[in-house]
Amino acid sequence: LTYKIFIWLVIYDIINIRNLLDRKTYHVPSLACVLCQDQTEETSLHLLWCFPFALLCWDSIAPHPRGISTMGNIMIIKDHLSCPFAIKIIIMGCWHIWMMRNNLIFNNTRPRFITWKAQMNKDLKLLLNRIKDRYREDFSNWINTYMSSS
Repeated sequence: LTYKIFIWLVIYDIINIRNLLDRKTYHVPSLACVLCQDQTEETSLHLLWCFPFALLCWDSIAPHPRGISTMGNIMIIKDHLSCPFAIKIIIMGCWHIWMMRNNLIFNNTRPRFITWKAQMNKDLKLLLNRIKDRYREDFSNWINTYMSSS
């Protein structure tokens, strides 16, 4: 349920990022993305889809997803994956990019691709227990192909 609420917040561009806090007139010292060195404004589109770390994550699953909106990116990756569980993978991908950002803010832990991939692997394997029987084998094969530790 947490993931569904999270992706709803992402789609409606209301996750708590600096851009939203500023729109709600909450004072933040800077609108710059906490992950970037180039002072790019922290928006949900930037954080989850355009930031170089996010691009690395998405390129490992669906090379070159380049939409101009969150929904555009979701649809491009969904079409590329072309499987009945694509949305679950996209939601998990966004969630774990978000968690990498929060780990930097709250724990001073820099995002690492290998950590993102390991956490995705772990949570997707947990999700495997809840997926419909007819998709379970394909989902398991997808996880083993794209989320293995290599």
